[in-house]
Amino acid sequence: MTGLVLLATVVVPPFSTMIFAPSMAAGLVPVLGLYVFLFAASCALHGPRHRLGKLTFIVTMVLPLVYTHGVLSFFINTTFNMERFWQSYLFLIIFVFGASFLVFLVQRLPKYKADFAVKLVFYVLLLCALAQMLGYRTFGYPTSVGFFIENSHYAWSLLPFLLYMVVLSSRRKKQFFLFMGFLISMILNSLTLLVGVIAIAIFALSLRQLVFLSITAIAISIPIVAMDYIDIGYFLARLDFSNPNLSLMSFLTGWERAFLNLKDSVGIGVGFQQFGFVRSESEIEIFEVFFSIGAADLNLYDGSFIASKLISEFGILAVIVLVAYLVYFVKSVRWLHEVSINGGETVDCRKVFFLACFVMFFIDLFIRGGGYFTSSGFLFMASLVWIGLPPVSRTPSGDNTSDHRFEHDNSAQSLIVSILQK
Repeated sequence: MTGLVLLATVVVPPFSTMIFAPSMAAGLVPVLGLYVFLFAASCALHGPRHRLGKLTFIVTMVLPLVYTHGVLSFFINTTFNMERFWQSYLFLIIFVFGASFLVFLVQRLPKYKADFAVKLVFYVLLLCALAQMLGYRTFGYPTSVGFFIENSHYAWSLLPFLLYMVVLSSRRKKQFFLFMGFLISMILNSLTLLVGVIAIAIFALSLRQLVFLSITAIAISIPIVAMDYIDIGYFLARLDFSNPNLSLMSFLTGWERAFLNLKDSVGIGVGFQQFGFVRSESEIEIFEVFFSIGAADLNLYDGSFIASKLISEFGILAVIVLVAYLVYFVKSVRWLHEVSINGGETVDCRKVFFLACFVMFFIDLFIRGGGYFTSSGFLFMASLVWIGLPPVSRTPSGDNTSDHRFEHDNSAQSLIVSILQK
């Protein structure tokens, strides 16, 4: 059941935008309802005992801070959209609690069941890419990938699960999964996914493995490109700063809008979810061309990537938060790298998953993002809750299931070693 709900978390919000929802936030509402139901059922069966750790800090400090900052921005900015602020703030509260319920449910799962749930989602996402390669287009959308209307949405969802699979797999499986990710990104023409796959290879492989995989990927790619199965020109165009296309200009305007909003608000920011409503006009020549072709409103409310939106809305405070993220990002990458190199049989797979969600959110933050309330944003919020919980609360009470792949009893091992020595 948890695996199916986790799958719904990943696929329902983007799929809902194809059929009825104006945004992914609307598609998240039924998923959050599922988490509330499962959490209530879990409490009824096993009791409501949970150690909240730093979740209380998020609820009692961060949420009031967002509210206070929004009120301050309301008095400063005449174009402040109060209706959008209230709707987003109320949804933020539900969003935080929904992510917490996911973590509480995972706490109660034996590790091998949590591992099964993550792998279920991963293989379904692989099937989505396979269906697209075979020519299937959902509702006829030319850029759709299974449940996802755009390949960038697919990339946000796949990358945390791909990192999890690579970290906990054997050497051959690591290379297979990474090669599949590389091949999918090239066939789908997804620069976002390609950047993420390259990052995962760097995070999870040793230098020797990385060199071997790179040589293999290049050797296989050359004949595929020669036969026109892969449009290499697409990727080169995305990186051509001398003649930027819409995607690149959208990325650059994200940084420009962040800078202008930060400067014009004297470091305070324009307020939560006010990006696009409170804004400054560009004075850079390249963006005059951007506006002249009718693309002025492209990514107007999400900033192309989340860091630009955060800096615009929360100013200096967002810069501090992003620096803190990068510090913990480096620590998490080091830990995942050690687990991947040394073997993941003795670690908690749930910790690997949530740290994978935390680490791969850097794609949404700095490369390409769709706003706060997305599937990847929800998993990132859950990762923050997991990180803030006390370590002892992460072992399900009464879990006597034998799981030789992930359980590692240090006290029992020490006793056996001492007996053998005697």
